[in-house]
Amino acid sequence: MKKILLISYYFNPCQVIGSKRWSEFFTLFDQDDDFEITVLTRNWKGEKLNNNNIIYIGDEVEFKPFKSINREFNFFDYLKHPSIYFRSLDKNIFNDKWYKDTKSWIKKNRNNKYDVIIATYTPINAIRLGNYAKNILNAKLIIDMRDMMSIQGQKIKLPVVNFIDNILDRYLLRKANRIISVGPTICKKASKFYNKKTHLIYNSFLEKEYTHKDFTLKNKNKIVFSYLGTMGIKRNPAGLIQIIDKFCQENQKFTMEINFASQDNPNEFIKILNINNVKINWLGYINKHEVQILKGKTDCFILLEDMSINGKENITGKIFEYMLEQKPVVAYCHSNSDIKYILNESGIGKIINSNAEFDSFISCITSDNFKLVDQKLLQFSKEKQYEIVKSLL
Repeated sequence: MKKILLISYYFNPCQVIGSKRWSEFFTLFDQDDDFEITVLTRNWKGEKLNNNNIIYIGDEVEFKPFKSINREFNFFDYLKHPSIYFRSLDKNIFNDKWYKDTKSWIKKNRNNKYDVIIATYTPINAIRLGNYAKNILNAKLIIDMRDMMSIQGQKIKLPVVNFIDNILDRYLLRKANRIISVGPTICKKASKFYNKKTHLIYNSFLEKEYTHKDFTLKNKNKIVFSYLGTMGIKRNPAGLIQIIDKFCQENQKFTMEINFASQDNPNEFIKILNINNVKINWLGYINKHEVQILKGKTDCFILLEDMSINGKENITGKIFEYMLEQKPVVAYCHSNSDIKYILNESGIGKIINSNAEFDSFISCITSDNFKLVDQKLLQFSKEKQYEIVKSLL
């Protein structure tokens, strides 16, 4: 039996999308006689898993969604948000009680035998704890880089500053035996930058939660779209809203509305636009129960990502969450985004960047031509990705 120590700052019951990846992998490890897994995580407020192998460290804390910047960056943004251009340090790296308490737990349990340590980024302190645990426990170290650090595509690269950022980044990952990540572009970049073997593990969804559903629109003339997540200058819904608004203007038999379940206000992005033909519903940040109700009322889901080539590496975990619903997905992002492969391979949706593409998409879903094949979808299940993790271990 292999013994695994997982250091994951974000974990169930934290509601952030980043907690789902290893919370769900944990359920599969926990049912597998080949492995014994121990988790070190922060003490998140909410209904916790009743499992002695999950160590919730520190005082209970409630997750608060991050505030997004929904306009062009200015000088003061650079001062307030240095991660725009420098990502190998964060504000808690030297003053983090969770880091200190977790480090103490590792030291106190130094006689425990572990074969592999898995540390998940973010935050940076999870990587630091992985490095420390490798030294103390004499085990192999895998670092899960769900997002890139100094070589993140959307980062603004300033001379000298970027050079220092790169050096610190490589230093932080110097002890990793393997790196894993969530998309092909990220994996290629990481392999070259760190000069380490890097493996692709998609975020995915739990197959045991999947039940085949045949999609048909309840009302072919009224379509309800929903977006669940953050927005900002790199996830700007304005262009897609304009495309939908123009479609409704030219096809008045259709009624369309868009729900935004987000702490970010969509109206801030379209206040200078003349949007008259599509209804915008801003729901704010909603809880899990409210999300499930909203999903049931939704005909089509929206994904937002960076429209520039610099953001093509980004694969939001929402795409796999939507797969469970088996409803169409409209992605508004760069036409060569890594998201394109997942949408095409699974058949779940399309990237829409023009009025003609949207017209074609609506024609497909209203003529009952939207059909999903279970085998195509299930290749992105957590169980299939877990087999890849097992082979790596």
